[in-house]
Parts: sequence; C-alpha cells; structure tokens
Amino acid sequence: MPQMKFYQKPYFILALLLVLTVVGIGTYLYMKPAEVKTTGKADFELNYASWLAELNQNQGDTAANRYQTKKVEFTAAVAQVPAASDTAQIFVLSSPENVLVQAAFDASLKEELAGVVAGDSLHLLCSCGITMPDPEFDLLGSEIAIQLTRCNPLNWIKTEN
Repeated sequence: MPQMKFYQKPYFILALLLVLTVVGIGTYLYMKPAEVKTTGKADFELNYASWLAELNQNQGDTAANRYQTKKVEFTAAVAQVPAASDTAQIFVLSSPENVLVQAAFDASLKEELAGVVAGDSLHLLCSCGITMPDPEFDLLGSEIAIQLTRCNPLNWIKTEN
C-alpha cells in the first residue's frame, strides 16, 4: 500500500473539516424550530368592523387581493373556541353572518392562550388569507372565509363574568 505523502495530508484534513461543517450547518437548520408567529410591523392596522364591512360590500377580488398574504393587526372579540387540537389552536372571531373568520395559533402558544373564552377581546398580528365566493357559481350565498395564520397575540382583554 502506497504511503500518503506529506503534501496530501492537509487537503484530506481540509476536506474532512469542510464535510463536517456542512453536516453541522445542515443539522442545525433541520433542527431549528419553525417560526410560529408573525412578527415585525403590520402591513395594515385595521378597524376590525370596517375591514369586514369592506370585504362584505366589495365582494370582488380587489378587496381580497389587497389583504391577501399581508400582515394585519386588529382587535376582535372571540366568538367561539373550538375543541383543542394538537397541531394548532383555532379561534373563531366575531363577524357578520356571511363572513367566517378563523385565527390559527401554533400549539406552542397553548399555555399562553389557555384561558381565552368566547367574549374575550384579542389584539392580534396575523398573516391573512381570504377566500371570496365566486359570484358566477355561488348559488347558496357562500361565506367569505378569512384564514388568519401564524397569529401573534399582542394583547388579551378578559371579559368580566
């Protein structure tokens, strides 16, 4: 077996260090927890009632596209707290009859939001997704569905019992 020459050893050690560095960085990125909350400055600070009225009146794509995938900040009352889920907590916010608004929180916020009940007021920063009914095919007057994801509770006002 030929013996490794002296000038070849540093390249072998350098290649080994490079491979270990790449494996270390890959492991760190894989194990790093996902970002579960919307952070930073909101694209829109909204009055919740007027926002829903705007979407309800303007059932075209222009109102929905304006807020689609944007960060919105607002205060709304919780209408319903569905049964607990392991993946995410979801609250249904109060809204007009033909508008469904769901705010989804990561399961890691379960303890922080454990005492939220219907009637409580939440100040939220969320990423917004809006589904508008298609007027051509909508025979039943479907709901406008607003899916708020990666919600970050900025403030919580409990109702007095």
